[in-house]
Amino acid sequence: MKLSSSAAVFAGLAFACLVSMTVAEQSDMNERHLMAGPAYDCGQQDFPQNDHMSPQAVSACIDSLTEEPMDKKTASAEVKTPDKVVYCSMDCKQNLTLQECQACLQTAKLLRENYCPRAVSASSVIGICSLMHETTGTFT
Repeated sequence: MKLSSSAAVFAGLAFACLVSMTVAEQSDMNERHLMAGPAYDCGQQDFPQNDHMSPQAVSACIDSLTEEPMDKKTASAEVKTPDKVVYCSMDCKQNLTLQECQACLQTAKLLRENYCPRAVSASSVIGICSLMHETTGTFT
């Protein structure tokens, strides 16, 4: 049985995201004070997992989230585009301060072009702040 190239790519992305999540969970257990961060869900609602979100939809979603008041440790937004509804949410872990949550969300806005289009194909939830720690050292 042969996989089509797009199916193979999707399977690879799904596996990579699963590995990333497992590694992030282990890192979070071992270095909670360094690696803990909110999860940013660039996932989709009511349409196929391999239906990619456009960069414009990702941008609108994150812009909506950054406009949410950060008096709570959660934020969510629903963005309607001509052909789909995108639901995205951020849930900060308990050991982050509100300032750290807000900083993480603002950084997610900067990462949207590179991060979200890849993550959404596997409909994954990955810790943005863990990624930030590795790439920018923000939460050292």
